[in-house]
Amino acid sequence: LSEVIKKILFLGFWLWLTTSFQSTSKAFVDSLIQAGLLAGGKPGAYGLLLDPSRIAGYGLQATEQLTKALENVGFDVADALIFGLSYLAIMAAFLVMAIQAFLAVLEYYLLAAVVGILIPFGILPQTKFLAEKAIGAIVSAGIKLMVLAFVLAVAEPTLANIRFSGPEIKLNELWSVLLTCGAIAFLAGNAPSL
Repeated sequence: LSEVIKKILFLGFWLWLTTSFQSTSKAFVDSLIQAGLLAGGKPGAYGLLLDPSRIAGYGLQATEQLTKALENVGFDVADALIFGLSYLAIMAAFLVMAIQAFLAVLEYYLLAAVVGILIPFGILPQTKFLAEKAIGAIVSAGIKLMVLAFVLAVAEPTLANIRFSGPEIKLNELWSVLLTCGAIAFLAGNAPSL
């Protein structure tokens, strides 16, 4: 009798998991994202992760003075080269952050769509490994989103307020903006894979 009850409970669990996997996995991943945002000091700010164009827009705001300086550089080749390369590096850092957020969200949604097909294979012992790997992939994508949400929540006030102090751009100010953007982009690119 106990074996029959175990079997019924097992089949009932997999039936429930198969039919409600999409909503259950979404609730699980949303809770992980919320935990990352909460740890970063921005609870409920899902726009940080779901709107990568906002991050790229911060890059355009940060380089506004730099583009004006590039327009007024004249025939000074050294300044034009320094300002031009700095503009490209700063914008590349912001675009790396935006692309990282986009790819993490896209990876989760692609996995959620495909994994739902593999969940029913957990019923048979011979194919149980397919369901286990599928559930593990969703958990992995959720943790990646949580870490990225934490990094973006911590860095967002800095990214939103990066500006050059005036129309004349000093070299130390240019380096500090470059290093700040580069460090945050490096962290956004590498922290989720840890």
